[in-house]
Amino acid sequence: MIMKHSHRTMMKYRFKPAWLLCIVIGIVCWYSILPLSAQAQAICPSIVRAIPLIPEITEQPSSNIERDFYTTTVSVEFHPSQLAILSSSPDGQDPTRADDRFWIQASPSGNEWSHDYRNTPRTQIVPLPPQDISHLFVSGTNTLTVGVTDLIGPKYSAQPFYLVLFDTCPTPTLTTSSTATATPVPTATATPVPPTPTPTHTVTPVIQLVVITATPSDTPLPTFTPVPPTPTATATLVPLPAERSEMTDFLTNMARWMLVGFLLSISGTGLWWWTARVQPGLAGEIDVYQHGQYVTTYDLATMKKEIVTIGKHGEVLLPDLMDEGPMAHIKRRSDDSAVPPVTIIEQLNPYNAQEVLETTILTDGYELTVGPYRLQYRSYQPEEEILEEETDVYP
Repeated sequence: MIMKHSHRTMMKYRFKPAWLLCIVIGIVCWYSILPLSAQAQAICPSIVRAIPLIPEITEQPSSNIERDFYTTTVSVEFHPSQLAILSSSPDGQDPTRADDRFWIQASPSGNEWSHDYRNTPRTQIVPLPPQDISHLFVSGTNTLTVGVTDLIGPKYSAQPFYLVLFDTCPTPTLTTSSTATATPVPTATATPVPPTPTPTHTVTPVIQLVVITATPSDTPLPTFTPVPPTPTATATLVPLPAERSEMTDFLTNMARWMLVGFLLSISGTGLWWWTARVQPGLAGEIDVYQHGQYVTTYDLATMKKEIVTIGKHGEVLLPDLMDEGPMAHIKRRSDDSAVPPVTIIEQLNPYNAQEVLETTILTDGYELTVGPYRLQYRSYQPEEEILEEETDVYP
């Protein structure tokens, strides 16, 4: 009986590893999905796009006449929250190099930028680290005219030039905007510091905070000279950039697919568990006697089959039978008067296995005689009683 109880215990707990695996997969998925929004915001600055300005131009013989050997015009959509970097690689990390001078003109701002890559003695070309040229742009559409000039021989060449646009973090600019709008006003009114000896009592209530930190009135002015561009940047920073970085899109799509995969795995596992759970299996034991002597016992549950065949070549083996075909089938059947399904035995015609001679519901103690064999069926106890015995046997 212990063998029967252990088998039922295994049937009772066989789905626990599947659920445990499902829980582990769910925890891993959620831990990988939840931080994605924070990761997407933390990637700052992030590349919006890289615009090729000049292709690579290999060394060519120079004509020893100053001339532009390559020029082009490109249109760039620029947002105030972006950073424009001039580089020789699409990631904005590599230095630029040209023989001899690279120049760029921006419209409608009218700003220009150029650099002569020759060293001071004019003997060799010196690469230039990536440059920030954001000051050339205004918000909206900008037209850039770029070119490379050959100043002197014997040869001219150029590496590829890229304009790499980055999305910058808005938080630092928001903090400086308050100080940038507030500090120029007191400094402008407090610049006439010399008359402070006479109107000390009238001025100190207004300028007390500024005079203490900026008494040398000559030094603060150069430090605040780059401030004027920041109010224009912060004024248009309020609307979020319309373009999104490739990394943000990748993380967002990955989060969606991982969530879909997680939900599908949960649904599939639950459906599989329910389908397997509701499928009833055969149970009970068949004792085989030959000429009145006990031969063996077959456990139907361990066979794990929906239909068990009795015969000379069946799962319930009766080797000394004269007939080669199956003698009977044991299987489950649902009847209107039997809920849940019952176990039945179908006695077959030995000459025609498709013909069922008799169908009987298997009950405890049922006997069937087949040639020299006598088969006796012993059923398990009801499920509630088995579970109570399992508790006693397996505390």
